[in-house]
Amino acid sequence: PDPTTEALVTQPVQAAVAALAANVLAMSEVPLDGRRSNVRRVETNVGNLAADALLWQARQLAVAQGLPPPQVALQNGGGIRNDSIIAAGNVSELNTFQILPFSNFVTVLPSVPRVELKAVLENACSRVEFSDGRFAQVAGLRYTYDRSGAPGVGPSAVTGSRVRDVVLDDGTVIVQDGSVIRGPGVTIATIDF
Repeated sequence: PDPTTEALVTQPVQAAVAALAANVLAMSEVPLDGRRSNVRRVETNVGNLAADALLWQARQLAVAQGLPPPQVALQNGGGIRNDSIIAAGNVSELNTFQILPFSNFVTVLPSVPRVELKAVLENACSRVEFSDGRFAQVAGLRYTYDRSGAPGVGPSAVTGSRVRDVVLDDGTVIVQDGSVIRGPGVTIATIDF
């Protein structure tokens, strides 16, 4: 190894990473599942944490920007990259960068038509059997899907039949038995990816 490179690059990076690891931001009473094989196929507690944090931050920013506060948040499972289980205990700043390493910006989409929200969720679960990164980790809603239904991808996502039910946290039914219920659009927080 070149001593100059080590002194100018390797050692400063190691020191910065060590500082991130030493900065404890939170504590978890349970292990946090960010394994790639799970966040791309099913709901996980790391996915819930990421989506909940996204929703919280988007609500703070929306108020400051004069936008309607988002009702839901969607985080693609492929954006969660730690591919491990973080043991119960301290959660460091380094852990947050390991979980969500990309410099995405919070984005608020006001009044998304319900049929489009269903299409987004159809796309999100269209290839769960292949562990694509499109699977949606969500906050502010709960949804069920049936893998035996027809997958909806791209422009055909509207015709997908996997998404069976979508209900907002306030009890508003968006999709019931696969059919979109008429009503006002939904304000969504997501990332700019």
